[in-house]
Amino acid sequence: MFASFLLPFAERGAGPIHHWVMLAQMARFGPDEIVFIADGAYFAEEAIPFGQVLKLGGLRFTCPSRDQFRSFRKIALDESLMADLHVGGTHLDVLDRLLVEPVPQLVSALKEALAEVVASGTLEAVLTWCNCPSLRRAMDELGGGPIVHNELGALRSPLYRDTFYFDLQGVNGVTTAASWQPRDIAAELVGTELRTDDELRGLLVADVQRVDGLQPGAPTYAAGVALQVEDDSNMIAFARGWTSISVLYEAMGRFGPESTLVRSHPGARFKYQGGLGVADVSPDSLDFLNSIGILISINSSLLAEAALWSKPFEAKGDTPALCLAALDAEDEDVAKAVRNAFFLGYLVPSELLFDAEYYRWRLAGATLAQCVVRHAAVHAGDARPLTIAGFSAEPTVPQAASGLVRLLPLWTSTLAIEGQLEGARAALAAVEVSRQDDAERSRVEIETLTASAQHWQSEAEENWRAVEWFKGHVTELQGALAKGADEQAVVERDLAEARIQAATLETRVRNEEKQAGELRQRLGELQRRLDTALAGRQDIEGHLAETAALAASLRARASQAEEALERRQQQHAAEQSSREERIRELESELSQFVIFSSRIAAVAGHSTGAPGQASGSELRLLRDEVERHIRSTTDAASAQAMLVERVVAATAVLSSSQPPEPATNGGLADDTAQADPLMLVSGRVAAALAALERLRVSRDQALEELTTARERLGRALEGVGVPVSDYPVLSSQIDRLNEWVSVVQERQAELSTEVGLLRKRRSLLEFVVGREISIGRKHRG
Repeated sequence: MFASFLLPFAERGAGPIHHWVMLAQMARFGPDEIVFIADGAYFAEEAIPFGQVLKLGGLRFTCPSRDQFRSFRKIALDESLMADLHVGGTHLDVLDRLLVEPVPQLVSALKEALAEVVASGTLEAVLTWCNCPSLRRAMDELGGGPIVHNELGALRSPLYRDTFYFDLQGVNGVTTAASWQPRDIAAELVGTELRTDDELRGLLVADVQRVDGLQPGAPTYAAGVALQVEDDSNMIAFARGWTSISVLYEAMGRFGPESTLVRSHPGARFKYQGGLGVADVSPDSLDFLNSIGILISINSSLLAEAALWSKPFEAKGDTPALCLAALDAEDEDVAKAVRNAFFLGYLVPSELLFDAEYYRWRLAGATLAQCVVRHAAVHAGDARPLTIAGFSAEPTVPQAASGLVRLLPLWTSTLAIEGQLEGARAALAAVEVSRQDDAERSRVEIETLTASAQHWQSEAEENWRAVEWFKGHVTELQGALAKGADEQAVVERDLAEARIQAATLETRVRNEEKQAGELRQRLGELQRRLDTALAGRQDIEGHLAETAALAASLRARASQAEEALERRQQQHAAEQSSREERIRELESELSQFVIFSSRIAAVAGHSTGAPGQASGSELRLLRDEVERHIRSTTDAASAQAMLVERVVAATAVLSSSQPPEPATNGGLADDTAQADPLMLVSGRVAAALAALERLRVSRDQALEELTTARERLGRALEGVGVPVSDYPVLSSQIDRLNEWVSVVQERQAELSTEVGLLRKRRSLLEFVVGREISIGRKHRG
């Protein structure tokens, strides 16, 4: 956050002194970057040219709008301070007091205005356009803080690139540059690229054509005096007791009035009329400097301009150009460093005026060497480097060896000349009277002779009038004939050119008619394409609606298929576990069945071929045991049949339907009952395969419909001749169709894999059930 202090209650005949400074700052800073402190006259809206572009020298800026102006924070100082500053004096006295001494009432008012911003810790610097001891005192009592002093620089357009001053100590007077020590400045710029005087001029001069048009030569006048604005701060506060009249007498006493050229300031209140030196009528300051041997001024900006052109000067007041005054006594390297420091380091390019980033860079501690490099880069831009030579400094008339120049007694000489002039006037009057008498006598004689001459003249004129008429007409006719011939030649030449132009125009007309026909044909084609595009647009919108409905249907079908597959996977896991358990039970019962069979065979062999015959009771016991084993075998076969049915039921896809109980005949199941479970399993597996096949066919149809919709949409877009990229919505719909096609293809591949797995499981079940049936038949036999 910056605070802008605008010098209050001081006027120089044009209202608030720094009013334009406030508007320029509003054009460069945002409302959240700056606060303004001034008297109320600065903030009156009726005096602001809202939105207009203003130009001060080479500085151009756009005034804020009314809303923008109101968005800036403004602190108006109490108008009662005007009475404290005035104390019976004039506006000039008020300005003098503000510039040279701290005013206690103003210090208190500034402390109150700045206290809140300082306390917030956001204040980066106070900006001011002049030296004000009251502002410095207020900042010191608030704990200190940087004060940036700005002012228009010594070099200005149109002859030079616009510059401005940036000084943390003071401006115009009490500046840091005025106290520079040449050797210290040279030490600061060690290692920095420095430019020669010719290169500096080539970098800073903007109107090179004006410089090239100047004819440098030996000065005509020994000295030149540059006068200044009488009520400027330079004259009021920093003149060190010198005035314009005292400087004129200084130069006249050293060089004489005829050897002193005096230039008035363009904005001066009073114009110099001569008497103490020759009044300058040069078109600009460049021509003035070229005409003099040495420049004398209090603290005019022409002092820095003279230093730029290697013209010696004398500064009577306080000015930053003092650092350039005595460089002839220094080494050339030191002098070169100081000139680079002043023109490239101290003077700042106007492009950086009120640039917040640049101000923060300076406040962060940018060195003089860094300023030289950055400012030189801004001045150079993309232009080719130039070199411009300086001016001669040897005058044709030297100054007085000692003492003051003595002047001739001009008043006495003037009086003597006036006496001689009166005698000459009396002699002239006598001559005039004698001439009048002679003229009267001559007039009488002339009138007599004129009367006689008029008679003869009238006759002569009558005789010659006819001759003159013919002569005059012959000449006129000859002139008219010559003129007619010339006009005929011109007309013939114009006619030939007109014919050529007519032929050219005819050709151009034919070409334009041909182009017009082609354009009409092209417009017809474009109209047809537009009609086709409008019709195709309706088709596309219909296709999009159908595609959206189809996509919704496919999503529903895909969701149903995914749910069915998930249920089938869960059932498959449960069936796998149950089947493994049943297989283990079958293997256990089959092993028991084998054991029983072997026991039966052993009993039978014991009854027939064993030595030693058994008793009748033992045979009966053996028979009962055999019958019991047969019944047990029959029961095991029945249990096996039931187990097969359970296995078939567990492997069925549609688990809701239960298998029928197998029919039994006596103790064992017959062949038909044993074959039913196999047929049931085959039927239910076939039903599951048929359902999966229907699902695959449905997905194939959906895939074909998606492909057909995509092809129809592509043909419709091709028919209207418009690329898909021109319709983001259509492009996104096509991308979604392609995604759905890819998803359906993946689902179809998964479905084919599942069908293959079910077929393998069907074959395995048929094999297991067939093996169990064959084993049951074998044991039953």
